[in-house]
Amino acid sequence: MTRTPHSYIAAPMPQLHPLTTRNTPRKHARAGIRALIITGAFLIVAAGAGALIITNEINRKSDLVNLARSEKSFAEIGPGKIGAPFKLIDQNGKARASSDYAGTKMLMIFSPLSQRTQTFSALQVLNEARRVIGPAARSIAFLWITTDPVHDTPERMSAALAQIGGEWTALTGTTKQIDDLASAYLVPAVIASRAVTKSNAKGWPPGDAVIAYLIDENGAFMSHRTLPTDPTAVANWLQQAL
Repeated sequence: MTRTPHSYIAAPMPQLHPLTTRNTPRKHARAGIRALIITGAFLIVAAGAGALIITNEINRKSDLVNLARSEKSFAEIGPGKIGAPFKLIDQNGKARASSDYAGTKMLMIFSPLSQRTQTFSALQVLNEARRVIGPAARSIAFLWITTDPVHDTPERMSAALAQIGGEWTALTGTTKQIDDLASAYLVPAVIASRAVTKSNAKGWPPGDAVIAYLIDENGAFMSHRTLPTDPTAVANWLQQAL
């Protein structure tokens, strides 16, 4: 009897991936490290944002206190005793005196370049308010007076006005000249502290509020207001004096 050889079909051998199997724990470790890094970064950002919010709130409350003191001082002193003549230097290095503006109304703000956002915002709001008023606004001289004469040179103030535009006269002077003038106008930062603080080496204590002072044709104080972000509100205030 003849045996027929059996035909065998070989089953495919399973393919092993030892490298893949060996690297799996490493991949998990790397993923875990990435997750920790992302979580840590998120916590740092969140902490920074929280600190910024707290700082802004503290500054805002400080501004409100200073403004309240300023308003009280205005009421107690009376408009007839607010303000003073000045002799300062403009952004072109030219001597300027309050007598140069006799017969012209003046709008004055006090703010340093070290508080760039605050200062630029005030200048831009007033530029837009002047546009809203139209040609009648030309009867008002717009003066920006720094509260940081040590650092805000005529050249620096001129460069800032080149960015902002508008018909501005920027004024600086000696520390005593600026301090005396701002004190005469009861600038809130002066009421808070007449000395430069350790926390703010440039100018007076920082704050978000800028006050505009309106002076009549004879150099007498007329009115003041904290500048809002709405140029129309500023324009309405100025138009009452025109």
